[in-house]
Amino acid sequence: MYKLRLSPRRIALVLLAIVAGLLAGGLLTQYMKFFHGHDVQFGFLRLLALDGEGNLPSWYSSVQLLFTSAALGIIGLYRRQETNPYGWHWLTLSVLFLCLAIDEASSIHEMAAPPIERWLEAAGHLDSVLSIVGTPWLLAAIPFTIIVFLVFVQFLWNLPRATMILFLIGGGLYVAGAVGVEDLAGHYLGKPGASETFTYQIMITVEEGLEMLGIVVFLYGLMTYMAIHGIGLELVMNSSPEPVEHVTAGTARKRERV
Repeated sequence: MYKLRLSPRRIALVLLAIVAGLLAGGLLTQYMKFFHGHDVQFGFLRLLALDGEGNLPSWYSSVQLLFTSAALGIIGLYRRQETNPYGWHWLTLSVLFLCLAIDEASSIHEMAAPPIERWLEAAGHLDSVLSIVGTPWLLAAIPFTIIVFLVFVQFLWNLPRATMILFLIGGGLYVAGAVGVEDLAGHYLGKPGASETFTYQIMITVEEGLEMLGIVVFLYGLMTYMAIHGIGLELVMNSSPEPVEHVTAGTARKRERV
């Protein structure tokens, strides 16, 4: 029988190395585009574009969020078996991160921008609102983020101190990128031709970097919490085949119930 044992610290270091590689690669390809005129770069420009879809950064971010959702779900199920009052909080966070993973892969949040813009324009408040919030969908994202934080304040407070700090740092970094830098980039895009500048690509790099780094810190907090409390899944493989059993009508009926 073989057991796969993973170290939270080593996993976090590997993830940090991947994040650094993706950010460096994305920024380098943009530098080659804007300062040396290389618009294709054998496909690496599209493959490493940090604001692109269906490429390496997008795939990595969605998988990272998916693993975070799975870890939260495992903890939630474990706590529910103990009838822990915060079991549903873990499971709710798991669903939220699953939604983030789906959104990262499909950019569903961008679908909210056109309806919000039309509603604001019909009300005559489009220009005044966009002068405050650079991207329309943030009108929904900011209140949602505040509500989620308020709902989970007591849950956070009752976590072990180290886990709580890692969660707050990770969540703060993610929100700073997804909301804060997104807002700054939205304001910058109000300038003509701003999307085709290296400055905008630097903003994108900072935004995506904060989001990726935030999830690494949050996931590290989850993994250390699971290690301390002995929560996890054990992958077991038998090195020898199972013995063949003689199946009777009685044993067949028993197996059907299982």
